[in-house]
Amino acid sequence: IMAYTFPLSLENFASKLRLQGMKLRLLAMQDVSTTSGGGLYTAELAPAQWFGEGQIGVLTAQQAAELQAMFEVLDGSMNSFYIDHPLYRYPFSDYWGEVLNSHPTTIKLGSVASNNKEISIVDAPAGFQFPAGTFFHFDYGSNPVHRAFHRIVNTVTANGSGSASNVEVRPHIRPGFSVGTVLEFKRPALEAKIIPASYSEGGAESVIVMGMGFQFQQVI
Repeated sequence: IMAYTFPLSLENFASKLRLQGMKLRLLAMQDVSTTSGGGLYTAELAPAQWFGEGQIGVLTAQQAAELQAMFEVLDGSMNSFYIDHPLYRYPFSDYWGEVLNSHPTTIKLGSVASNNKEISIVDAPAGFQFPAGTFFHFDYGSNPVHRAFHRIVNTVTANGSGSASNVEVRPHIRPGFSVGTVLEFKRPALEAKIIPASYSEGGAESVIVMGMGFQFQQVI
């Protein structure tokens, strides 16, 4: 039996969680100060990061023990994992993934504007719509590999050649990307770590366990 490697894959972590609910939000890492005249000054302290919370459903004692062991594999906040949102595994225009799963080529990053928040997409299915709210990820760098996780904030539609321009995203694209890299719209996932002391093992009632949950923070 081989030891676990990190980040834990979706198959070795997220797919086993039995999530009942999940929260995910982009948090701006900013310092805000108020002047004597009531004005607001904002300074960015660090890139915006995704934060989330998972609530796990009712479990049998065995299921709870297996999940607790999986969380212990992470050694607290030392090791990372990939996690996706169960409600956003495909764009809403292709909710079950029939179009993307049958598409013969991979969708790629065409360009990034100088403002680092507008991109173009190439090699998508012809006429495919990317609704506002669509998530995607891509990997960049090496040793270590980093995972970028973004949400499209304006609805765009690919033309007959599978290209879409003026696609605005949040958070902003960080340095290190490469034009032509693959954009993953099928089960997009971010890399994250458990927020210290946020994991709860829940409580046993008769032969079931309820209340297991955790909070996580994106690794960038």
